[in-house]
Amino acid sequence: MNEHATPHSDNATQVSLDFPGGWKGWVKTGEEFLFSAEVGHRLTLPNVGTWREWLTRMLDAPVDLPGSMLLKHSDSSPILRARIACKGTGQCAGLDVVVRRFEPRGALARMVAAMRRSEASRLRFKADRLRGTGILTPTPLAELHRRFPFGSSILVLPYVADLTDLDQIVLTLLPRLRDPELNRAKRRLMEAVAELCGLLQFHAMPHRDLKASNVLFRGWDSPNPALVLLDLEGLQFRRGGATSDPLFPVVRLAASLMSHRSLTRTDYLRFLRVLTSCSDWNERDARVLYRSISAAAEDYNRRARLRKKDKLDRPFGE
Repeated sequence: MNEHATPHSDNATQVSLDFPGGWKGWVKTGEEFLFSAEVGHRLTLPNVGTWREWLTRMLDAPVDLPGSMLLKHSDSSPILRARIACKGTGQCAGLDVVVRRFEPRGALARMVAAMRRSEASRLRFKADRLRGTGILTPTPLAELHRRFPFGSSILVLPYVADLTDLDQIVLTLLPRLRDPELNRAKRRLMEAVAELCGLLQFHAMPHRDLKASNVLFRGWDSPNPALVLLDLEGLQFRRGGATSDPLFPVVRLAASLMSHRSLTRTDYLRFLRVLTSCSDWNERDARVLYRSISAAAEDYNRRARLRKKDKLDRPFGE
């Protein structure tokens, strides 16, 4: 296995590795921040030998890794949580990670995947760009890809504990609060989400799947909750600062929240007033935006129900 080390930051080194079966990639060693140099504690990473041993076992039998847990079952993009047990002095006692594996299905998908940048590399690029804007997302720690014959790739991220997604907060946690704590918590959450949407629009990075389950908070009920964005497949980049439909990410987010009764019209208007103040929509009236976004979100959910019904109504095997 070949190795080539490149300094990546003040305390982390990126090491290139080759593995049997045509797998190539890199790992980080040393110390790296969980999110960025400004936010999040430092992670002490495994050394090259530990990375090599663990990745070799993971490539051979990912489900049999000690402490592994399947977070999302999918034939094309399963997500696994695992723990890297570090040995020797000067290493971490153990590192919890999330493994995202991408396996194109079908001959055409494999051919396309083999000729372009791997899915893991695309996600790593998106994470780096996103962190450069000040939006928090976990730091990629390792990446592997195999161009032929399958176009497969793997991205390893740190597992971030104590995160609660917005969907769970709105559905189960907010209803437990009473005024004035309830109003203060909703104000903080709506302002943080509005600032996220404003930043994405300002940097011309629309997210086509900005739903509540992809927006997570660390310390959601604290005076300064930290917002973390996950699941970056839907993140896009627009040249020249223009987006094809700047309202769509907000519509998608509203569609995922509109059935929760703990959020009121007042909360949505507060969200839109913050959004218009930190974006180029400052000439728009929040009440007009609320009506148009509500109608679009209802239409989005209606079409989603029809698609689901059509899929369920098909005879088995079609």
